[in-house]
Amino acid sequence: MVLSRLDIDHGGLSLAQFNGIVNPDATNTKDSARRLAALINSYGSGTRPGAFTLNLAAGSVKATATITFTNTRPVAAETFVVAGTTFTARDSGASGNEFNTDVADGTVTATNCAAAINASATAKVTDSVSAVAVGLVVTITADVAGTVGNGLVLTEALANTTAVDFASGSEGTETNLPLS
Repeated sequence: MVLSRLDIDHGGLSLAQFNGIVNPDATNTKDSARRLAALINSYGSGTRPGAFTLNLAAGSVKATATITFTNTRPVAAETFVVAGTTFTARDSGASGNEFNTDVADGTVTATNCAAAINASATAKVTDSVSAVAVGLVVTITADVAGTVGNGLVLTEALANTTAVDFASGSEGTETNLPLS
């Protein structure tokens, strides 16, 4: 997935001051966007003194990792680790950061694995990755575009699987827009 990312150097404002003006609120994103636009406009028009720079990165890419299962299931209690969190294979009765394996159908195992990642209540996981299963392959995608996702780590100790660590995150083409 190719994205654009906007980084803001908020001209000497502390984070608390910036948040007080913009009021980043996940429940009212339109209001937060309007407040951010007004802040940018105040620097651009010169009504707010100081430096303010927008850094637009167009074409940035999120890093991905994969776990590929076979139709022979992993052994119960074997594990993999993503974003510092351990996930455990179970023959049945999985809960929390566990996933059920299927005795003969690796696609069911892959689907259960992706569901366990997405349902994790562990902040290190929910704040950094999401997963999707297609066939035997679970693709784990960094939530943030850019090379930062390449630093996430996937390790596995599961029989009958192959893992490929996080890679391919890129910053895209960056353009600086100073508004002072």
